[in-house]
Amino acid sequence: MAKSEIRMNRNRPPLIEFHIDWQDQFTVQLIGLVLAITGAILFFSLRSTDLPWLVGMIGWTAPLFALSLLVVGGVMVLGDRAGYWSVEALVGGELLLLGLQAGAFAWYNPVFEWNMRADGSNGGLVGWVVGGLLVAGFGQGLASIMVGALCGVGLYMLVRYTPLVYPAAHILRFFQWLIACWVTWTAPRQRQPQKTIKGTPLPRTRNFVAPKAAKPVVIYADYEDDLDEDEYIPPSVPVRQRSTRQPARLVTPATGPVAVAAPVAPP
Repeated sequence: MAKSEIRMNRNRPPLIEFHIDWQDQFTVQLIGLVLAITGAILFFSLRSTDLPWLVGMIGWTAPLFALSLLVVGGVMVLGDRAGYWSVEALVGGELLLLGLQAGAFAWYNPVFEWNMRADGSNGGLVGWVVGGLLVAGFGQGLASIMVGALCGVGLYMLVRYTPLVYPAAHILRFFQWLIACWVTWTAPRQRQPQKTIKGTPLPRTRNFVAPKAAKPVVIYADYEDDLDEDEYIPPSVPVRQRSTRQPARLVTPATGPVAVAAPVAPP
């Protein structure tokens, strides 16, 4: 029997490399369409009478996960027409779902048990593993606090980097208005006594000017308005007090002959 020789073929073709150009709009829309169809299939599969696979993995958060895939696919298909969406929203959604799944176990189980049940309880297998490790390592109280912080960070990122930021801003302003109204109506009000200012005499200094008497009142003659005849009657000349002074007389210069002295001859 001849000996077999094993030879390495160094000229074999390389493996296929999948390179996705995220700048190509058609490629992005195609991937978004695949995600949307996958999310729709997973969502409608939850109506099955048997235990769905997705429910056994992530528990009661299965509808949220399916809707998340559907929304992400729709945003990728629509592009800029979908509004304000950022990549940070994906991280926020993942943190929120993971926190809800782990919190379902940490809230109801003070002790971690290794006999994991794939019936969708306690956040499914994912919640059982993550929440069980937190409970076994830090205790139920501290694990619940950590899970709550994880959910809070995920919810903030999900609201901050999605169009949900606009209704959230209006809701925040409404609550601020309610708090301001409540503080205004419930705050105790102190009644301050009314302060009266007493009249003080005017100081008499060197440049003090005494008040002068009022000027004589000018009386105008009344006019009669006939209702039958619509005619305007101008007011008469105001009646003034007669002055007792006599008018000044004009003195004219003398017009008689004037004597002129004769010139004197020199000696």
